[in-house]
Amino acid sequence: MSIRTQNVPESKHFSTGKIYSSEFLKNLVSIALSLVPHNIWYKAYVKRYLLTKYASTHNLFSDRLSIPVPFYIIIDDVGLPRIQGVDVALDVYRSIVDLAKHHRVKLGFGLVAKYIDFSHVTPYSEPVPYAQELVKLIKNNLDYLEPVHHGLFHDKEPFYGEYLCIDPHTRQVQEISPHEQELYFKYSWKIYRETGIPEPEIFVPPKHLWKPGVTEKKAKKYGIKYLVTRPKAVIPYPIGPRNRDIWVVSRGAPIPDLVNIPRTLLVRVFKIRLWKELLAVHHSIMMHVSNFLLRNLCQRWYALYEKAMKSQYVFLAKNNEEAFRNWLVHRLCLDCKLKAGFKNGMLELETIDQSFLRKYVGEYLRFFVKTHMSVEVQGGEEILCRKELEYNVVDIKFPLRRKKIVLSVRP
Repeated sequence: MSIRTQNVPESKHFSTGKIYSSEFLKNLVSIALSLVPHNIWYKAYVKRYLLTKYASTHNLFSDRLSIPVPFYIIIDDVGLPRIQGVDVALDVYRSIVDLAKHHRVKLGFGLVAKYIDFSHVTPYSEPVPYAQELVKLIKNNLDYLEPVHHGLFHDKEPFYGEYLCIDPHTRQVQEISPHEQELYFKYSWKIYRETGIPEPEIFVPPKHLWKPGVTEKKAKKYGIKYLVTRPKAVIPYPIGPRNRDIWVVSRGAPIPDLVNIPRTLLVRVFKIRLWKELLAVHHSIMMHVSNFLLRNLCQRWYALYEKAMKSQYVFLAKNNEEAFRNWLVHRLCLDCKLKAGFKNGMLELETIDQSFLRKYVGEYLRFFVKTHMSVEVQGGEEILCRKELEYNVVDIKFPLRRKKIVLSVRP
């Protein structure tokens, strides 16, 4: 490994100390927010601020018809024995499965492979005491969990990261050789195959540290199709395709841990953060196992799912693939590969960069629209429709050779 110094922007992830607000201030803010009626808060924050800030997203929304942003969660650090000084029990994962079952969706399960290596097939093996039970839980619930590769060991101590490392004190970057990176993938896949866990197609690099031009090529070799990262992490990363087989997709900033938020402030803080991350065109919401450590507060997640279902701008993505489809439409509009807008109450989606779309997307786009009514499609076709509370979520296929699709609604 070679060490090089790089100026890295400050990040909460690598802070050597914690900043604590006074309980008085927290409670004061909590009371103030709780007094704001929901409809006023929603209109002021979401409709007037966020939709103006993220104009490309605004062009896909209306009160009658929207191409909604996906609500899809990937949970990092699955397998870690202790988080923030608290032991992680198997019941934590059972409660996560229960959440997914209740809403009939899949959650991304970000596995740190060495902690489930109960057969000791690699030199990095460090299984948690309940590793076999955790593997069994995953395999028995593949209708509700999607395996996500989150590293072999997560951190190359004393550094942060695995496929690219950073010293938390000096902030020096330590590059990991291509050979070592491939070895980490090789050992991880050996564990997945030995345990019988389906080989992941999603990769979340530990600490969002990876080497463009190297890491995604190694990941693709092992069947990874989606490298999920934060574009403004410690080191900025480009978002988009590497080729048609692997895309680098963006995720939101981490949701605050439940244990650090006063209960009276909890739901409003979540809603503010979630809306901000969703409308910033992100494929998935970033969570950690620590968000689920307190069982009584885990019930808050049910309320958040209900809020997402009630919004005309958000839909519950059943899995990663559904999340990717709608993220892709928003991203292509953001990058000026597609043009979107409403004319006479109809949503028009038009191709701009045909060569890019042919090279990286293919013959057609699939995405979901959300509406209270039925959808009429010109230049494409409706594949299926499902209910999400009082809304219809309609699966649309857009052949890109037609260059334009027009969506309208009827009672």
